[in-house]
Amino acid sequence: MSLSVNKVAFAGTSNVGNVSNVNTPKKTAFNTNLLEQEPQKDTVNFTGGKDLTDEEKKELILKARTKAAGYSFWFGPLSVLYYGLRSDNTVAKKYDLDPKEDKKLIKKIKNEQLLWTLPACIPGVSLVTGGAAYLYNKNCDADNIDL
Repeated sequence: MSLSVNKVAFAGTSNVGNVSNVNTPKKTAFNTNLLEQEPQKDTVNFTGGKDLTDEEKKELILKARTKAAGYSFWFGPLSVLYYGLRSDNTVAKKYDLDPKEDKKLIKKIKNEQLLWTLPACIPGVSLVTGGAAYLYNKNCDADNIDL
């Protein structure tokens, strides 16, 4: 079954009538021609990177190593390779850090992530050790982390 639509059936006429008062722009103080004005200068203000407190750094490290331990539970040695071979710029972008100013914190995050993925590389018990590493970090207090 097919439906056909006649184009003529939809063509209608408009009964607008006489158009007498067309709105024309009036010159007022608020309606000025933008081309007559001076263009505004674009300015950009850059502020320095955010300074993290020691507590925020510890929370960031704990979050990073918990995530790494969680991935090691599922992916084992592949997660060790991933976290071990990542560049500093990748870590900086991931955790919104400045690669030059936060170099020490980035190295700490990389080392902690690599350390907490290693238990999942033990053959035969990788699920148990990876799970234990994840649960430890999930329930760990950030105050126990040394900077």
